[in-house]
Amino acid sequence: HSAPFALRVLLNDVVSMFLLRAHAKGLPLHVEFDAALPSWVDGDAGKLRQILINLVGNAVKFTERGELSLRARACALPGGRWELCLEIADTGPGITESEIPRLFQQFEQSQAGRQVGGGTGLGLAISRGFARLMGGDVTVRSSPGKGCVFTVLLVVGECADLGDEATASGSQQPRLVLPPDDAPPRVLVVDDIAENRSLLSHLMAEAGFDCREASSGQEAIDVFRVWPASLILMDLRMPGMDGDKAIVQIRDLEGGKAAKIIVLTASAFEENRQHVLFMGADDFMGKPFRTADLLLKIAQLLHLKLADGRDAPVAVPASDAGLTEPPLSVELLEEWRQALREADLEHIEVLQQRLAVSHPQLAARVAPSIKAFDHSRVLVLLTSPEASPPSP
Repeated sequence: HSAPFALRVLLNDVVSMFLLRAHAKGLPLHVEFDAALPSWVDGDAGKLRQILINLVGNAVKFTERGELSLRARACALPGGRWELCLEIADTGPGITESEIPRLFQQFEQSQAGRQVGGGTGLGLAISRGFARLMGGDVTVRSSPGKGCVFTVLLVVGECADLGDEATASGSQQPRLVLPPDDAPPRVLVVDDIAENRSLLSHLMAEAGFDCREASSGQEAIDVFRVWPASLILMDLRMPGMDGDKAIVQIRDLEGGKAAKIIVLTASAFEENRQHVLFMGADDFMGKPFRTADLLLKIAQLLHLKLADGRDAPVAVPASDAGLTEPPLSVELLEEWRQALREADLEHIEVLQQRLAVSHPQLAARVAPSIKAFDHSRVLVLLTSPEASPPSP
């Protein structure tokens, strides 16, 4: 799906996703752009982003000491095209010569990958497939103990300069304005991986929040019981108690219904989003994420202004633009969540009758999904920006 995009901005965006993680491991992450690299090109930005996220993510994951780099250069081709050459280099454990032929096969992993764990063996195969669809390839040079250099070759089209890159891409990192006379909002970071907790805590502290950490769902419950947070950044998959189960219990604690909860997970499938909404989360983001996207989402949920005076943008579906009914109360929304989560059809029917009186437009919108027993869709409609209550 080719379209114009700001190449340098895309590359910087991908690097920004991993800067804090690399910093937490003490790894410099260098970016080198050749002077001839075009600002704008015509190509599939989404596929290129996915390739780079996989390769840069692997470099950070497998490297414990040394440094990382992303190098980009371009060569003009006949017919108004560019050949892009992107190199992702690390100083990790490297790959043996015998492993390289199998590296790009589905469900295959190197020895280093098997030792670290957590992968599927699909990322490199998918990345190479995308690159070949775009007239290029992904290759690797490596030797044990000397790291890896993955090279991405792509062919893209020439594109006229479409103006300021950062503005066009929406990639500028927002700065949040916290209430000046109040104590900083509390943020609880929950993740079983210390590296992830560290980078999120660092990010939240830089934004001005008061931050604490928990390494499991049960620890998150224990911390929240004595230190109710305004915002919880919750990992989904953790040893012991998973994040979704912790959310249910936190909602039952004092202050739990008022807290805003964002689930951060590497399992970025729509069914997971629907599941965590069932369990009481307010929103969902896949890992890795852009810092700018997370800060905007936090601003939306906590109703914070941006440093330039704007309110955080809230996406409103076009079909909902005419909705003028008052928002659902926190208590009523929680009652709906519980009834839908437990598939309590009698309670759902009672709530539907009440909704028809208090919010007839919203009741009409959710009725088809209730009739079809599509409880995931019901909850999505009930938790849309127009139906959700403002923060207390």
